[in-house]
Amino acid sequence: MAICGDLIEQMKELKAERAGLQEELKYASTGEKGGIASQIKQLNILIAAKQKELDACIEKNTPPPARDPFAACKSLHENIDSLLLERATLQEDLKNADPGQKAIIAAQIKKLNGQIAPIVKEFESCMLSHGGKLDLKSAFKVNATLTTTHPDAPGPFFQTIKIDLIFFRWDHRKFGIVNFPPIIPPPFDTPFGQNTTTVSLINVAQCDFDPSNGKLTTNVTLHFDHSLIIAGNSDINIFLSTSSPLDASGAITLEGSGTFEGGFLSEHIGSLVLEGAITPLP
Repeated sequence: MAICGDLIEQMKELKAERAGLQEELKYASTGEKGGIASQIKQLNILIAAKQKELDACIEKNTPPPARDPFAACKSLHENIDSLLLERATLQEDLKNADPGQKAIIAAQIKKLNGQIAPIVKEFESCMLSHGGKLDLKSAFKVNATLTTTHPDAPGPFFQTIKIDLIFFRWDHRKFGIVNFPPIIPPPFDTPFGQNTTTVSLINVAQCDFDPSNGKLTTNVTLHFDHSLIIAGNSDINIFLSTSSPLDASGAITLEGSGTFEGGFLSEHIGSLVLEGAITPLP
């Protein structure tokens, strides 16, 4: 713990000094042993006092354990699940009910809706009061860098974009990509003429965030639309992981690689680096 660093260093020095004296004691003459033993005894007293001081520092500056809102609100969540299951069953029954039964089932569903709404409100209040977080919309402003192993399109291709994210309630451990603007690198020459590529996001999966280490991971599929018809379009699936974790300023770097499918890039490797900052912080 950085805030108690000075005390930790002092402890190390005292223990090193004691270890040195203990080593000297092994080979000291009979007349010297008493003096060295006395020094070790005095060091033991200093070390014990310093340890108490260090323990107090750590205790004072250790943040309280993170609260688990799900544990605190478990019974409400289970109650909601039970009522939702009951409603889903009635809604299924309603589809196949006789005309004479439909009104009865509809009334039961309406009654359940009236029971569910206040419990949901109570659950949300419970989650917030125990440290739960609401959905958070954040902007990820990045410098995107694309490279490929194709000799006619090696890159690197650079572009600055703003990716819109949403970190989902109640703990922000899951997030979604709301908007991923097209990446359009500058035109480049090929044996068939000049080509312009528009890179678009077509699928997102497995969006996870670990607040304990500031790491994000996501799996994205990108579509490469080439202006040269003869080039053929390409898709690539890239698992993006964190190479530089999210820090207090929001700075973070994600990177990953994959293999292209389709078009002239087929079977070549593509790599993407997203270096930027997320604000506000999840």
